Amino acid sequence: MKVETPQILWHSEGDKGINAALSSVSMLASGIEETSHVLATAGGNPMVHLWKVKLEGEKTKVEYLCSLTRHEGPVNTVAFSPDGLHLATGGDSGALVVWSVPLAKRGNDNGRHYWSTITREQDLYVRIAASSGESVCDLSWSADSKRFVVGSIDHSVVLFEDANYGVGEPGWRTIYRNAMDHTHYVQGVSYDPLGVYITSMSSDRTVRVYPRKSPPKSKRKVLRPNNESVVDATNAVCNMLTDTKVEMGKSKQLKYRKTPLEDGGVSKQYLYADEAMLESFFRRLSFTTDGAFLVTPAALWHKDPSAGKQQGGGSPSYATCLFARHKWDEPCRVLLGLEKVRTARDRCRLFRHSRIRPLTRIRFLAYRL
Repeated sequence: MKVETPQILWHSEGDKGINAALSSVSMLASGIEETSHVLATAGGNPMVHLWKVKLEGEKTKVEYLCSLTRHEGPVNTVAFSPDGLHLATGGDSGALVVWSVPLAKRGNDNGRHYWSTITREQDLYVRIAASSGESVCDLSWSADSKRFVVGSIDHSVVLFEDANYGVGEPGWRTIYRNAMDHTHYVQGVSYDPLGVYITSMSSDRTVRVYPRKSPPKSKRKVLRPNNESVVDATNAVCNMLTDTKVEMGKSKQLKYRKTPLEDGGVSKQYLYADEAMLESFFRRLSFTTDGAFLVTPAALWHKDPSAGKQQGGGSPSYATCLFARHKWDEPCRVLLGLEKVRTARDRCRLFRHSRIRPLTRIRFLAYRL
């Protein structure tokens, strides 16, 4: 394993000259060289900065590309689409901006390499997906890059879709909105890689899991994936869900841990930290890359619910809870031993960081499987 810590000090809080926290980062493989990537960073101001990152032997070279300046307020979240053709950004102004590789530059349906060649924002195709005036906290893409889900401070979970998917320049529209379930800011969202669930996490101390309704039999396609490859089977499911209308079912709420007591009663404890314990504005949950587990940060764990406070039963420790796919009643694993509450978990295998304290340095970890 190789670890390097290059510093990025370009994000500042207005005219104060103070280094601001990085509120969001996203990394994309360039598509040409395995060691070349493009990194998008945001935080503290209305700009999104793009960087070219190249792993050269034992050194990491970071080169500034350009800045994207369409936002009017601080940018809270940035995310490249899985196909590498889009970069979605959202922030305090409520605007959702999608930056896309122009059709003429994609070539063989792959425009990943184009990001490492741009020198100005005019090199990208830009569309404002929404401008509600309500701050956007987080967003997450579907595996097919046709849709993305957004969480905002008006308690809403909103799903956007490319109306021109596969036939022209992107045109984004709202196809689902839920502002009823959460009672406070939606601070994190995650789109299931297999397209079945959408999840959200809020400062109301809950996680919501929204299942997607199965399409009617008359709308389903006959799927014949190769049995030799799990990837083929997964792609077949994603293709079926891509071509059908999105209809979401009733959400499942994850809020309490219930533990039976010796006297026959049940102890009911909160699973997640409240705002007094959590300094960060974000609670970013995430599915694993294969969709097998949902990883939820900002969790609490009571070692012995039956014990009183004097015995330590009333003092929870900070944790991260993992839920197995389709099994939302209880966490299947709990990661303990955290000194401070964790607020984020990133699916990216090359780059991870924690958004607990203001961050002005980025750490890259490169490893081989």
